[in-house]
Amino acid sequence: MAVEGGVVAATVRIPPLGDTIVLLAHELQHVIEKTRGVDVEAEARRPGSGVWRAFGGYETQAAVDVSRQVAQELRKHPKDRRGLKIPHP
Repeated sequence: MAVEGGVVAATVRIPPLGDTIVLLAHELQHVIEKTRGVDVEAEARRPGSGVWRAFGGYETQAAVDVSRQVAQELRKHPKDRRGLKIPHP
């Protein structure tokens, strides 16, 4: 992730499985956490912080919550997804 002139540029890798929109929302939450200066390593050591080690990295409750919220909204409004295509590299 890089910040230049107040603009944040982040590279997010999303596997071609599962719901791309939900995965993107989840990963963007992690970008937001980084821009806010969340020290996931330190937070993972603090019980009840909502951050834990997972899959060789870290996971946050905030990102899990965002995933659930976006999935719920997409289930409520399935027609809003028509025509939405996110290409995979």
